[in-house]
Amino acid sequence: MLGYNTKTYEEIFQSWAKDIHSQNELIKIQNNKHMAPSMAASNAIFANIATWEMIKDITGICKSVLTEQRILFNLKTMDMVYG
Repeated sequence: MLGYNTKTYEEIFQSWAKDIHSQNELIKIQNNKHMAPSMAASNAIFANIATWEMIKDITGICKSVLTEQRILFNLKTMDMVYG
């Protein structure tokens, strides 16, 4: 979640730059060719997470865990990684 008093998307993305740039060249080539599919089930999960975080932020009931964070969600294991 980004707002008036948060870092920009580019500043947040820089925290992952080291991992991205250290990938093997063949992996980089493959990743550049790949387009991730979108499925209704995963879209619903992400929409619910985003909505809940916005409700927390707007109402102030608690601090959002996604402020200046990105989330990686593994649909196979249901693991979430923030960063």
